[in-house]
Amino acid sequence: MNLVLDASVVIKWYLHEDLLESALRLKEQIKERSAIVAVPRFFFVEAANVLWKNVTLRKDDLKRSDAKGIFSRILDLPLHILEDDEILLRALDLSMEQKLTIYDGMYLAGALRFNATLITADAALVKRLAGSTMAHCVKYLGDF
Repeated sequence: MNLVLDASVVIKWYLHEDLLESALRLKEQIKERSAIVAVPRFFFVEAANVLWKNVTLRKDDLKRSDAKGIFSRILDLPLHILEDDEILLRALDLSMEQKLTIYDGMYLAGALRFNATLITADAALVKRLAGSTMAHCVKYLGDF
């Protein structure tokens, strides 16, 4: 089974957030099944932004050095990178069709391109796609 993971899922492997247990169960399933995991290239920017936000805006216990260490581990994950030129045009089309942000459209286009399921912690995205022709491509992290 191929998967596309959005940053909201992977970041939970390192930060104590809602759905942590589901995220860790998914991580174990990925290891056990040797699943191939793909992400759009901007995934890394999005993950870095979440870490920045936790350090600077939320003033959590996350220190700068910890954020940098987490990001280094994310960079080392065995991820298949979906390049913009592979998915951006389809993402634009999907975003307009489904009324999604281009970022969500990129993840969804990546799932379609990679013949994968998009796993997300974004319940609103899953709800928005429910009942659409794209519903089969997305799964909520909380269902793990």
